Amino acid sequence: MEDGRLQWRTEEVRGSASTGPHPPWLASRSGGFPDRAPAFVSNMSLPRPSVLTALTAILCVGVAVVACTLTDYGVSWDEPMQSRYAEKVILYFQTFGADRSCNDLVFMKYNNTLVDLVAALIHGVYPAAKFEIRHAVSAALALLTVPALVRLGRRLGWEWAGVVGALFLLTTPPFYGHAFVNTKDIPFACFFAWTMDALAALVTRRTGRLREFLALGLAAGLTAAVRPGGLVMLAAIFVATIAHAAITRRSEWGLLRGWALLAKSFAALVVAWSVMVAPWPWAHENVLLNPVRAIRVASSFPNTFPFLFNGQRVWSNRLPWYYVVEFFLITTPLPMLVLACLGMLDGFRRVVREPRSPASAAAWVALLWTLLPVVAWTATRPNIYDGIRHFLFVFPALAFWAGQGGARLMSLPGRRAVRVAIAGGLVAAVVWPVHQIVRLHPYQLTYFNELVGGLRGAEGRFETEYWLTSYKEAVEWLNDRADRSGQTVGIYVATISEAVECARYYCGPHVRVRLANFYAPLTGPFPPDIDYFVSTTRFRHDENYPMARTVKTIGREGAVFTVIKAP
Repeated sequence: MEDGRLQWRTEEVRGSASTGPHPPWLASRSGGFPDRAPAFVSNMSLPRPSVLTALTAILCVGVAVVACTLTDYGVSWDEPMQSRYAEKVILYFQTFGADRSCNDLVFMKYNNTLVDLVAALIHGVYPAAKFEIRHAVSAALALLTVPALVRLGRRLGWEWAGVVGALFLLTTPPFYGHAFVNTKDIPFACFFAWTMDALAALVTRRTGRLREFLALGLAAGLTAAVRPGGLVMLAAIFVATIAHAAITRRSEWGLLRGWALLAKSFAALVVAWSVMVAPWPWAHENVLLNPVRAIRVASSFPNTFPFLFNGQRVWSNRLPWYYVVEFFLITTPLPMLVLACLGMLDGFRRVVREPRSPASAAAWVALLWTLLPVVAWTATRPNIYDGIRHFLFVFPALAFWAGQGGARLMSLPGRRAVRVAIAGGLVAAVVWPVHQIVRLHPYQLTYFNELVGGLRGAEGRFETEYWLTSYKEAVEWLNDRADRSGQTVGIYVATISEAVECARYYCGPHVRVRLANFYAPLTGPFPPDIDYFVSTTRFRHDENYPMARTVKTIGREGAVFTVIKAP
């Protein structure tokens, strides 16, 4: 066939991990990818149905875990306002745009609301368990990140690396914990992963068909429908990917053909923009300019917060350049971190040594996904806070590279005993953080690794349970005491007005909540109708009422998240 296209496609199919016993991810000592793999690894290679079986098993176990533990998680600081905003957005659509009160709710008009809207619609049909429904939707999207990693692994030549990467992701405590309570950053991470898979599919195929661009636009639009600012990062990754294709002279794709490329890219942008603005009332007032204004606000968020970093109080808009890098180093399980570095090195090797191969194109996309967000923040340092929850979408990329790193180790030549030991080590690396997931439950988002001495070593140096989810456990303790006494007790809760639902949602019939002043120091005796003071340790609010006695603390591994005081 002309220019060797038929031969290239035949080789691609023949080398696929799903169609042959010798997957091309097995590298030789010279760095190439031989036609035949070492016998031990070849015997371990399973056909694609087995990969699908493994994927199904992971998802089924994940659903079972979510179902069994969903009600253990408390309401996070942001959720009451997000839920209220989504309910007003429903009113906007029900009145065909006549009720625009959603645009008057503080700064919420700058936020898109796709996932919150879905949760609110489900809650409208099933009025009970308002926040549990939100948590279920978020956890479901966390699980749906798994197939994207498996598909991306297949594009690099070994889909089992994606399966292993998925296991790493689901056992990463920060991602695991946020999956239940973070209805912004977890859905964003899910849709971002699918966008990266769609982009990898585009550049690893030679067709450059319009439908591939439209699929990319749909995935990007869903991502931007959660966080509109993500469209800027996606555009940067897309441009860098096309530039890489041009530099490596892969024009035979049928992708880089001047006006055709521009037209298809514009079609993808139209789809992405349309999906982004569809559920967003404020964007409907000006579908071109208002999203741009919202992105500008998100990139320079005006509200700043003081919080702990390396034992010092710093402002969120004055963070050191190494902030994000350090947080990834201290909140990622160490085995996963090491294997991810190994996997990225192998990805760089493919990009350099095999620049025109499909695997190289997919590796380039995955590398951009991992590194570009961190590099961009380090260079510009916009206002961020609450650890690295705004960078949770990078964790699936790190987990993916950890799976590739494990694949690389399994490809090393050696005796069967050595390979068995490596396989055992890989299993140990996956399950390494599981005991921490169990010990910290349901506060896995407070995880810190051994570099800082775990959660106990991080207390007093970094923010731990910064989202008030531990108020659930505190209020349930008070419910039990009030129910046993049969008398109504009043509790004074330290929070802002929008987040008082973090406590009120769990109050029993004998407990009533009163909002404490979150911004002024509280001293002297309790108000006359108050029996207990409930406070987070964040911002040192637990130091209020210094003469009161602490009757209960909520925390894990010696770290205290919430205190309950009595006169």
